[in-house]
Amino acid sequence: MTRLIVGKKAILEQLKKNNVISVHSLIIFPEIYKKCEECKVEYILHNDESFLKKITANHQGIIAYTKNEDYLTEDYNEFISRIENKEKITILIMDSLEDLGNVGAIFRTCDALGVDGVIYKKDNQHQINSNTIKASQGSIYNLNILRTTNLSQIIDKLKKDNYWIISSSLNEKSISLDKFSFPNKVCLIVGNESKGVSSNLISKSDVVIKIPMIGSVQSLNVSVATGILLYSIMHSR
Repeated sequence: MTRLIVGKKAILEQLKKNNVISVHSLIIFPEIYKKCEECKVEYILHNDESFLKKITANHQGIIAYTKNEDYLTEDYNEFISRIENKEKITILIMDSLEDLGNVGAIFRTCDALGVDGVIYKKDNQHQINSNTIKASQGSIYNLNILRTTNLSQIIDKLKKDNYWIISSSLNEKSISLDKFSFPNKVCLIVGNESKGVSSNLISKSDVVIKIPMIGSVQSLNVSVATGILLYSIMHSR
């Protein structure tokens, strides 16, 4: 299976992994062209924009076709097998996130902070597409991602595998982040931009945490909050 990707950074990231079949461009981008020569990847120059007609993402005048989607699976056992050889594991669940900018930023943060796996829903969720890949600046390709039709069932499986399920939410039962010690196997759930984590997933959580606020702000953007929480997990280890 091949996949279309757009944008200079995402393409360069895949070239470094030797995962590109061909690059198509309106002009020569020196760094990408040089990497194509090193990897023996075809760099095709086009005289017009007809090859970009059906692309809605901000393509920057360059696209590429990759070999596969090894980073993405719909099989729980395959997903877990990639990370279970570690003592301390962090998994992130995105529950019904809708905004492209938030999803892309969260994927980048997960890559930067060494998150072991990301789980998201097939429905009622912003899906991974060329726009998402570009927003993540190619970070998606460095992650282990599970796509599922049922987050509740996946959480049940994680519990059986001894993961602590931790939701981020502001409610009367929330524990302040600075008063919580993270266990070795953590699954953090972050929720929809306006509704937060669904009540069903909160009910399945072992603990609900919140970020302590000093100023007058009541809540943070989900991508910002996710970054703080993931950094806290990393720093605790």
